[in-house]
Amino acid sequence: MSDVRSVLASTARAVASIAWGCVLAWLPGTARASVEDLYGAGGRGPALAGALTADSRGPESTFYNPAGLAHSDHFSLFATVSLFTQDLDAGIAGGVSDPSVGVSLGLAAPIPFGGPLEDRLFFGAVVHLPTDGARLIRIDLPGFEQPYFLPYQNATERAVISAGLGVRLTDWLRLGAGMEIHLLDSPNSVAGGIGRTGTFELSTDLALLADYVPRFGVELDGAVLGETFEGWALGITYRERFDEDFALPTQFDIGFPATLLVSGSTFFVPRELAAGVAWRPSPGWKFTGDVVWERWSELPSPRIRVGIVGLDGLLPDPDLAEILAPVPDPRVSDTVAPRFGLEWDLLASDVGAPLILRGGYAYEPSPGEPAGDPLLFFGARHVGTIGVDWVVGAPVLTPDEPRLEIEAYGQLHVVESERRTVPASLSPTGAEVSVSGGGWVGVTGVAVRVTF
Repeated sequence: MSDVRSVLASTARAVASIAWGCVLAWLPGTARASVEDLYGAGGRGPALAGALTADSRGPESTFYNPAGLAHSDHFSLFATVSLFTQDLDAGIAGGVSDPSVGVSLGLAAPIPFGGPLEDRLFFGAVVHLPTDGARLIRIDLPGFEQPYFLPYQNATERAVISAGLGVRLTDWLRLGAGMEIHLLDSPNSVAGGIGRTGTFELSTDLALLADYVPRFGVELDGAVLGETFEGWALGITYRERFDEDFALPTQFDIGFPATLLVSGSTFFVPRELAAGVAWRPSPGWKFTGDVVWERWSELPSPRIRVGIVGLDGLLPDPDLAEILAPVPDPRVSDTVAPRFGLEWDLLASDVGAPLILRGGYAYEPSPGEPAGDPLLFFGARHVGTIGVDWVVGAPVLTPDEPRLEIEAYGQLHVVESERRTVPASLSPTGAEVSVSGGGWVGVTGVAVRVTF
């Protein structure tokens, strides 16, 4: 019996090692935030650091607050092209530095019902697509020797669709509901040998996974509360978490059939509650501010779990037990993040130029150092944003005339440095080592918007 245990334990270690390599190369990875979560949607939101819970307009309201769709009395379209550059480094094992490009398309329009529903219902949708199709179907998981920057890793490398419905209950109260959909397609398989007689085959044919994330919002004009709140607006949004789990049984042969179960959790985005205000103290100026709570304490481990079906508890081998041990969750804390934006409409300020200047700042605190995973970097971040909006043809346009707007924005994300002690078992040098991780991310984008 001891010989059998030894053979099976040795085989299990070999299979687990192979499975790790296969999974790292082929399985869809744990992307921890969508491109909209990190950089915003459209052209106005990214320039205002995402502080639009109480003042979203147009198609991007599907992300910021679907209640804002109820402002869409006219049909509007936009297209955005963004360039993401980043230099996130962890010292001993490289980092994330490849630039990427993303394209977003959006539309918003009133639903042409009559009777009591006339001018009451509005629809909007935004689609974000990475330009490199291979990145859509292959997102690498972090390996033992690869530092993992959460939530930046792979954020721009997947397709996201946001759709929503806005309802204008009264002139001062709007409600909205929406759905965020994340798409992935990963048709791959791997086969190989184990020792002299064993074989294995791992299939990752995950065809068009779709994660549906509901979002709800309310928007209230402050004037209904009295003259003191004239020029104010309030907004609240809630988004549910999502966490796509997978479990792939892998058949292998060591003289008799056995099953290796590779499982894990992917596409985690935290539960989120945001409250915001917008204030227009004069015709040319507008201030926006948000406070966003995110429940990171529900974060599952980003590591792969490996188990042998039917052998749990059969082989009390210390090495095998270490391989099959459950991967602990990071055990981090919830966060509360402030965001601020400032908008200056030069034309409304009697300067006479059809330009709107924008700027913003956001601070995203770290949920804390994750327990049990020394190569998982959260990194608190400071985000500074700027932008400009040129309304072509203003100031001679009337409010009901078709208009073309060109919006440009830039963002700089500074990720604070964090330090980890990597044990010898996970270090590529074979010795305990101290690692610091941090860096920056830059984003530039141009959006073209047509309203008619």
